[in-house]
Parts: sequence; C-alpha cells; structure tokens
Amino acid sequence: MKSTQDGYAQAGPQSFKRGQVIFMRVLIALMAFGFLGTALFDAWSCCSLLARGLESRGRVPTTGRIEDSYVHETVSYGNGGYRSRGAPSHVYTPVVKYSFEVAGSRHTSQNIYLKPGLGSSGRRFASEKVREYPKGSTVAVYYAPGNPRECTLEVGVFRSYLMGPMISMMVWGIFGVLSVKLFLWLW
Repeated sequence: MKSTQDGYAQAGPQSFKRGQVIFMRVLIALMAFGFLGTALFDAWSCCSLLARGLESRGRVPTTGRIEDSYVHETVSYGNGGYRSRGAPSHVYTPVVKYSFEVAGSRHTSQNIYLKPGLGSSGRRFASEKVREYPKGSTVAVYYAPGNPRECTLEVGVFRSYLMGPMISMMVWGIFGVLSVKLFLWLW
C-alpha cells in the first residue's frame, strides 16, 4: 500500500483487483452451493414421489361409494407480488368425498391421489375429475394394509407430479454446474 501526504494508506490497483476477485469467488461459490442444493432438493422430491407412487401399487382394493363430488374454487387477491393490484387468482380443486368399509369399520376420505389437494388454474381439469366420480357411484378404493386411513382412488406414478421437480432439478443443476465451472476458472 502506498502512503499519501496526509499519512493515510492508499490501496493500489493490485490490492483492489485482488479484493474483487476474492469477492467474486465467494459470491460464485455461494451461488453454486444454492443452485446445486436446490437441484438436490428437487431430486429428493422426485425420488420421494416415485417411491410413494410405487408403494401405492401394493395397496389393497375395496369397494367404496362416492358421497359428494364438486369443484372447489379458491380466489386469492395476491400476496404483494404482481397479482396484488386487484387481479384475482383462481385455483380449482376437485373434491371427491367417498366412504368404504374395512373389517366392519366405515372410513371416509377425500384423497383422489397420493398428493392431496392438487388444483389447477383452469376449471377444466377439476371438472373432468369430478365427472369421473359422480355422486352415488361405486368406485374402487385402494388403502394401505394395516392403515385404511391411507387411501386413494387412483394409484401409481403420475407424470404430472414429476414434471415440475424434474424440470426444476435440470435447470438448477445446469446453473450449479456452470457456477462451479466459473468458480474454477476464476481460481
């Protein structure tokens, strides 16, 4: 460092550049850690959904009856984001209430899928699902052996469950790898 006439030390261009490089290395390392962490979390979500879907194939089928079937609409007016200017956001969720008996005990549920509460911004998906299960109809209910409260109307792995986490995992993974490459390049 150079000393000025008034006695204060002045940083030279070399030390300033070195400080910038260290700051950029730390920033890029943190970005890479965040990107790769998010990708790993999404990979874990995919594996968890796949495991639950494959496990659901071992459920025991029984006969149930649809007690009620309708489309539930949730209206939100934003959370401070771009929708907070008064434009409502609609989410349509199919609600199918059904009952069934196991070993003389009556059980009720609303789980259509393994992942309850799946909704859509379009009414068509929910309406089609409600039409599949009209009130009063007889349906197959799949429950976990030993725990009839864990039941669904549909079993297996659904692509729509996996698409979001898989796409997110790929995007964050690519950003993570690029960040690591940039970090190594600056090293």
